[in-house]
Amino acid sequence: MAVAIGVVAVFLGFTATGGSGSPSDIPQQVEPAIKQVEVIREDLETKAEKIKEAAEETKEKIEKIPKDTAEILAEPKEATEKGLQKLEELASAKASIRKVSMPEGTAVPGCEKDNLCYDPAHLIIFTGTEVIWKNDDTAAHTVTSGSPQKGPSGVFDSSLVLADGTFTYKFDSAGVFDYFCMVHPWMVGTVTVE
Repeated sequence: MAVAIGVVAVFLGFTATGGSGSPSDIPQQVEPAIKQVEVIREDLETKAEKIKEAAEETKEKIEKIPKDTAEILAEPKEATEKGLQKLEELASAKASIRKVSMPEGTAVPGCEKDNLCYDPAHLIIFTGTEVIWKNDDTAAHTVTSGSPQKGPSGVFDSSLVLADGTFTYKFDSAGVFDYFCMVHPWMVGTVTVE
């Protein structure tokens, strides 16, 4: 619209300033303005196409955001809690000594339902960390590497740990170490060494 007004203004200015004003001269006088309007129109069309392409690319990028990222964005409180829990795990994993309890009442089946026969049942540590298992139960227990299904693996074995007794083992190599109580095979735990 502004370009069209500019063309009319140029034409009127030409005739007002003493141009020949002859109707046959008008096409020659307006032709440069029309060419300029065409160049501007083509430039605007090119820019509009680039904007449309950029919008499509942005839409594709948004659609490619991983689902878990979208969930994190949608659930910031839950994501923050998960992040804090992971930081706590990493901080405690760096401790040189970690403690595991054999809670009271584990000599009777039931603790396996909540995975609380050893507390914590799953421990993450770094190499060189000592783990101390303490028997907080009245019955004797063992801390034996391996599993009830496959039996002892031979990496470590506490023998019987009496009430209030402890067993300590230092993990010098990385890996996942399953363990269990030979007396009460429903008691299972894992130490992951990173």
